[in-house]
Amino acid sequence: SGYSLTAVNVGEMTNKGHEVSLNITPISTPGGFNWDIGFVWSTNKSEVTAISEQTDELTVYSSGRGVTQVAAVGEPFGTWKGNVQRFDPNGNPIVDGNGARVYTTTPEFVGSVQPDFLGSVSTALRYKGFRLSALLDGRQGGKFFSLTKSATEFNGTAMTTLIGDREPFVVPNSVVEQEDGSFVPNETPIVAYNYLFDGNYTNHLLDASFLKLREVALAYTFPKEFVSRLSLQGATINVFAQNLKFWLPSENTYDDPEAKGPGGVASNVTNVASTQTPPSRTYGVSLNLTF
Repeated sequence: SGYSLTAVNVGEMTNKGHEVSLNITPISTPGGFNWDIGFVWSTNKSEVTAISEQTDELTVYSSGRGVTQVAAVGEPFGTWKGNVQRFDPNGNPIVDGNGARVYTTTPEFVGSVQPDFLGSVSTALRYKGFRLSALLDGRQGGKFFSLTKSATEFNGTAMTTLIGDREPFVVPNSVVEQEDGSFVPNETPIVAYNYLFDGNYTNHLLDASFLKLREVALAYTFPKEFVSRLSLQGATINVFAQNLKFWLPSENTYDDPEAKGPGGVASNVTNVASTQTPPSRTYGVSLNLTF
C-alpha cells in the first residue's frame, strides 16, 4: 500500500453524571451586612463502550515501567493497569528469597484517573463597599502516576528512602511462599533501594485527592458619588492571594495531583506527573475602572 500506519477515529464512551449547586445567604441585615455561601458538587461516571473491531483495549500511555493507562471496554476512560503486590490469606506481604516484594504475573486494573466527585465551597462577607471572599475546592478519588516519586526515591531525597533508617531491614510481617503453597515468616533483610526499586512501579500510582484554598480576596467598591466626580461609573480595588494552602493524602509528598499528561495538548494522556515545578502562591492587587 505504500505506508505502514494510518490514523483513524476509534473508540466510544459514555459519561453520565450530576451537578448540584446551592447558594444561600444565612445573614442579611438592614445595615448592609451580608454573608453569602455557595456550594457546588459534581460526579461523573465514565465508561468505554467500544474501541474497534480489532480490539477492546487501547493503550493511551505506557510508562515503560510496567504501568499503562488504557481505554478498555467496560472500564472508565483512563484506567490504570499493572501488576499488583501479592499477600497471603492473612494479609501479610509475600516476599521472595531476597526479601523483595512479590507481584502478580498478569497485569490487573488498578484504578483510574476519574475522581469519585468534585466539590467547592465559596463564601463572601459584604458590608457596604467591602467584600471579603474565599474559595475552597477539592477532588476525592482517582489516581495519578508519579514519575517524581521514582526520581526522588532514586536520588534519595524522598521521605520513603528513610525506611529502616537506611539500614538493612526485614519487611514487616512479610512471609515467603513455599513450593507446597504454604507460607513461612521472612527473615531476609533488604535495603531501602532494593525495596523501593524492585522492578514494579504500580506503587507509584497515588491518590489524586486534594483540598485547596484557591483564593482569598478583599475588595472595596468606591461609592458612586465619589467615582462620579472622576467621570467614572464605577471603581473597585481588589487585594488577593491565590493557592495559599493545599492538603493532600499522606502518601502523596511528591506532586500537585492536578497533573497533566506528558504528551501535550494533542494527547489523551492525563494524570501523569513528571518532576513538575511545584505550585506557587500568587499575591496581587487589581484596580477595575468602569467608564
